[in-house]
Amino acid sequence: MTKLIHIVLLTCCMLTAGLARADDHAPMTFMSIETYGCSYNEGMGLADLLAVAEEWNAWTEKAIPQAGFAAVLTPYLYDSRDLGSDVYWMNISTTFATSGSGQDDWLAKGSEMNAKFEAVCTTDSHAMFVGQGVRRPESGGPGASGMLLLSFCTAKEGITPAEMLAADEAYRARRAELGMQGGAMRWFPVAGLSRQIDADFMMVIATDSMESFGSNMDTLIANMATNSNPHDDIQACRDDTMFTYQTVRAPTQD
Repeated sequence: MTKLIHIVLLTCCMLTAGLARADDHAPMTFMSIETYGCSYNEGMGLADLLAVAEEWNAWTEKAIPQAGFAAVLTPYLYDSRDLGSDVYWMNISTTFATSGSGQDDWLAKGSEMNAKFEAVCTTDSHAMFVGQGVRRPESGGPGASGMLLLSFCTAKEGITPAEMLAADEAYRARRAELGMQGGAMRWFPVAGLSRQIDADFMMVIATDSMESFGSNMDTLIANMATNSNPHDDIQACRDDTMFTYQTVRAPTQD
């Protein structure tokens, strides 16, 4: 089984970084995704991590105001043999320059805050991805929570970027036609991904609850005879794992 060692996974992502909602047929943007995986220290858990996250958010407003969207992700439907961490942290920035600036400031100013995180959860991995938005979610923002379904995918032989974008447009149109909820995103690895993972990218599907996820499944089953997924022509995906997510920072985007 493929190991999810250096992954978190997202949110836009899960929430496409809390960007403003757009027309379902509009092209999506690219953005920077930074992830950390960590394992809880003895006696620590999610409540402890979220308490530090709340303190981090207030500190960030002054120390790193350019910091983007952030969320904590916890495995929900999974096999522990496929996971390298107990929990994951995800940062999303609208540009790589902004992401880099935030990381520079974190290295320069964040040692005391980082020590508070490390007291709760020991870092196992640190990775960066190019995030490609596929479909924007209906909601997001401070306190938002929901579910993320992550799959490892391989692009089919000979597929061009134009064909991928056309399939994405058809995917958005079909999901809108069926009244399906949630967002979708691809994550292309830049650095920090486990060498054990054999995939071109990850596909992340987000919904705001298990009920929404279940409703989407019911819709797909009811339309099985006439419904086809445009992505089946461009990519093959496997090894689904589901996470819950809890937004800890969702700054207003211009």
